[in-house]
Amino acid sequence: MGRVRDRDDACPGTIDAAVGDDGLIARVRLPGGRLTAAQASELALCAEDLGTGSVDLTVRANAQLRGLDDAGLRTLAARLSAAGLLPSPAHDRVRNILAGPFAGRDRGALVDAARIVEILDAALCADPELAALPGRFQFAVDDGALRVASRRHDVALVAAAEGTAALHVAGTDTGLRAHSPEASADLALAAARAFLRLRGPSGAWHVRELPGGPAQLACAVRLDPAMAAYLTGRSAGQPAPTGTGSAGPVDPSASGAAASAKTRPTGPVVGIVPQADGRAALSVVAPLGRVTARQLRALANVVGPADDTARLRIAPWRGVVVTDVPWDEAPALLDGLAAAGLAVSPDSPWLRVTACSGLGECRRARTDIRLVARKFAAHGLSAGGEASPAPELPVHFAACERACGRPAGAALVVARDGVHDDAPGRAPDDAPDDALGNAPGGPVVPRGEVGAGHPGFAVSADQESGAAWTRLTTALQPVLDSVAGQGAAEAAAPGPPPLSPAPSTPPTPPPSERHPWTTG
Repeated sequence: MGRVRDRDDACPGTIDAAVGDDGLIARVRLPGGRLTAAQASELALCAEDLGTGSVDLTVRANAQLRGLDDAGLRTLAARLSAAGLLPSPAHDRVRNILAGPFAGRDRGALVDAARIVEILDAALCADPELAALPGRFQFAVDDGALRVASRRHDVALVAAAEGTAALHVAGTDTGLRAHSPEASADLALAAARAFLRLRGPSGAWHVRELPGGPAQLACAVRLDPAMAAYLTGRSAGQPAPTGTGSAGPVDPSASGAAASAKTRPTGPVVGIVPQADGRAALSVVAPLGRVTARQLRALANVVGPADDTARLRIAPWRGVVVTDVPWDEAPALLDGLAAAGLAVSPDSPWLRVTACSGLGECRRARTDIRLVARKFAAHGLSAGGEASPAPELPVHFAACERACGRPAGAALVVARDGVHDDAPGRAPDDAPDDALGNAPGGPVVPRGEVGAGHPGFAVSADQESGAAWTRLTTALQPVLDSVAGQGAAEAAAPGPPPLSPAPSTPPTPPPSERHPWTTG
């Protein structure tokens, strides 16, 4: 097998950092997004003492600190280790385990995702072989309630029935089933080991990059003699599920969770959320995915320093959930978090407006894209004459074509070359991902999407956007005009053409607007 990647992944950790315009960037892996109050307080202190004073939240439910120097990075690793956030330096970059922020508390859960995450993380860190996984290799644990697993996750445990998890690889159900948290973790790690064997010298970062893709990995796991119990459905001493035989895998189409995946919510879920035990969870969103040290301490204070359970959960929509709150105390506590500047209402525009790091933080950035996003959140949403507190379409603002941090399904606004006089011609290179730390998006107007033209920005969205696309572009027009210098000062001159309605056939982007690595 030849190489499919010509370089190793450069995903940062807390030991090996990425380089930003504002200093070093350290990513703290938080399996399941889980934090104790003491750990959150320590992150806040580290941000103040060593970095910029704020913490970025990623869509993979991790945390990032920016603005570090070399000495600060070493100090950070020592402090995180003492706080229990770096249990194995060798596995620093591979503890990529996503779960829903209500895991273990959700009334609709079929499996105990919180327990699976705990066991999976411990077993991962105990296996020296698995330290060789790429830093972008992703695990997910989907308990059947809030949908978190997708084709983007290399190995996922997806609830198939009460107490039963199905093994998926890159979105493909392998037919393998586990009937306990321990067996579920074993199954996921067996798939990860099989990936390393199949990967060989290819440099592949993901299952989908293997020559045979998910099917090859699924076959390799099923043929592993140690997986015989999972094939027959008798792992952990349990009988085979109803409707399955004893000689082969469970029919993937029989997975109830898989059948309902398209109808389950994906988030964000914000406000006061009822738990299965009658208590409440408080769910908030950090504007543009960034919390200040003060805001992080406010969240920790809801829990209290004496509580050493992981009641704080980073959410994959760049928010934080506080679990196990007495129901009668929830409204006042939520008001306190709102006063700290966190978004607490489902109507907040911050649920659907996101941005990459932008000028001053990322060397690829062409403009202060976060300022553009803030202007849109504050002023652009009623520009079409209809008061609307949040856009119907989520919209992501990006300072270059790489579109780091773009949530799935979000409309995309990308700054073109020359939009900022201080940063002409900045182009993508081979440096690590930017502040929000997510895999690159597609080209400016990816295939299967519709686009609109603007002198300073390119705008695109899914074809199915319909009338919501028209309303979004109407709201965007004056905001983008003002940022691109097309405002009142040039009112007498012929203005730019308005953002066009969605064409019936999606355009193919010119080569200059594609990622350097995008082909076909």
